[in-house]
This record gives sequence, structure tokens and C-alpha cells, in this order.
Amino acid sequence: MVKMFFAIITLTATAATAGIQQDRTLLNQARTSYASGKYNEAEKLYSKIQPNSDYWLLAVEERAHTFGRAGDYNKALADLTTLISPVFEKNLGPEPYFTAALTYLRLCQYDNIYAILEKYKANMKVRTIALVALADRDADQKVLSVAKNLNKGFAAYADKAIEFPTLFHLDTQVQQAIRTNNNAKLLKRVATLAKEDIKEISETTKKLHLIEAEVMQRLHKLEEAKDHNRDRIGKFKAKKDQLQFPYTDELWIDEVNSYQVESEKCPKGSEI
Repeated sequence: MVKMFFAIITLTATAATAGIQQDRTLLNQARTSYASGKYNEAEKLYSKIQPNSDYWLLAVEERAHTFGRAGDYNKALADLTTLISPVFEKNLGPEPYFTAALTYLRLCQYDNIYAILEKYKANMKVRTIALVALADRDADQKVLSVAKNLNKGFAAYADKAIEFPTLFHLDTQVQQAIRTNNNAKLLKRVATLAKEDIKEISETTKKLHLIEAEVMQRLHKLEEAKDHNRDRIGKFKAKKDQLQFPYTDELWIDEVNSYQVESEKCPKGSEI
């Protein structure tokens, strides 16, 4: 029997009352190590944040960046596959999609890039419509409805996370407004966060357009050269004890946190 997303969310409900400060500290320490170029140290710190934490998705996202910066694209793709799995993809901001597309570009896995772009377009269209309503203060009642249970953390709005700023409940100003029962401050802050997310989506979309254009240019050159290596581009290899792709069923929480990827490098003449 498999676990559904809403069953998984119960794991995150305790983060608001146990260990959330420790995880915030770990996240900040990991970011400091990353900024200093200590990628191995940063990866270990991110990995200390467990799946029952509201900071876990953010930690996995930033760990993927760390692996990518260190040139370990297989581990980066493993984390990105976790994030963009059916379990979590609707709860993400735009950055993981860009990181995944860029990583696939470095490996010349063009089919996977187009798959990522399709997911991005579908999810960000829904998210943008909802964020515009928040930014324009047309969805204040929806915010107040969720705010009643926001002390439960991400579990309070997990089923509708795509309609809110990414992990907005972790914002310190939002938390302060909830503690002081200041609805005016809460609504104003959520509107600001929504505007910031809209801007990020716009900027990420432009970067993804550049990646898409680069893919088209590369494929055009391959066609001109009649390069038959295209048959070898963008394949996954999996050992017998590793998960296979694409997804064919619902996923367990221990599965989506344990992806391992072995990716072929670009064929000669196709590298960046």
C-alpha cells in the first residue's frame, strides 16, 4: 500500500513545535558554508534537516544548488527529482525548475528539459493567477482562513500551497503577525510576498526561455551535422536496486528522499 501526499504531510505538522529553531540555525549555517565555497560542509549541514521539518523542502532545494556548484550533477539531479516529483512539485517556487533545466542542459539531456518546461508552465500558470489575487488584495479572506490554523505549520495549507507564496508561513513577519493577531499586518505582508514571488517567476521564465532557445540551437546544429549521436542523448541508467523513471505509481516519503541518478555526459561536440 502506498502513501498519499496528504498522509505524508502529517510528518511536517510537528515542525512548528519541535526543532524548528534548530533547523533554521542549520539552514543559516549551511548557507554560510555555501557562500564560503565549503560545499561538502554545506551539503552535510543541509542533510541534517529531516523530512519532518517544514524547512526540509528548502534544504533539499539548496542542497541541489550545492551539488551543482560542486560539479556533482548526479546528486544534484537526485535532489531535483525529489523536489519535482508528483508529491512536491505543486509546492515549489520557480527556482528548482530552472536549476533542473540548467543541470540537464549541462548534460545534454534535452528531452528532460522539455519535460521540466512543461511542468513549469502548468504549475506556474496556476500559481501566478493565485499570487496576483493575493497581491491585489482580492484574496484576503482566503489568507485569513488559512491563518486560523497556521500554527500547525505547512500542514495548515499543504493541499493548497500552490495558491500561496512559497513556504510563506516561515516568514518571520508572518509569524509575528500571527502571534500578535495582527490581521492587517499579516495581509499586507502576504501581499508583499506574493509580489516578490510574481517577480521571481517572471525572472525565472526569462531564464528558462534562454535555455529553451539554447536547446533549439543545439538540436538545429546537430541536425545540420547529421549527428547520429542524438540517439544517445538524455538517457538514464539505473542499477537493479535503484528507482526507475518515469513515475508509474504513487510514492512513499522514503522513496522521494532517496533518488539516485547516474547520468551520461554530453556526447562529444554537444557540450556547453
